Amino acid sequence: MQGTLVHDKGLLNQAESDLKRYAILSKKNYTSVQQTVDQQFLVEQDKGTVMVDEAAIETAKLNLAYCHIVAPVTGRVGLRLVEPGIYLQPTNTTALLVLTQLQ
Repeated sequence: MQGTLVHDKGLLNQAESDLKRYAILSKKNYTSVQQTVDQQFLVEQDKGTVMVDEAAIETAKLNLAYCHIVAPVTGRVGLRLVEPGIYLQPTNTTALLVLTQLQ
């Protein structure tokens, strides 16, 4: 996803550069106004694509954060009530383990 973001940012930079060039050429009547307007739309599309890529990266980071189980207190794992590989649902009321708090 990060590679896609870098790629799409490059496309955006290229489209913005082309837009500047078309704006200059359009003022001198070397190119059509329609081509400049089309390039403006292309820049907006690329901006949207970059925003989608950034959102996908943030979603992936959030999903990774949910993959870690963190205890609210310091201690040692005592009895494990659930074994690795068992499918758990958010509605399960079964505890994962017994945590013995240490000082």
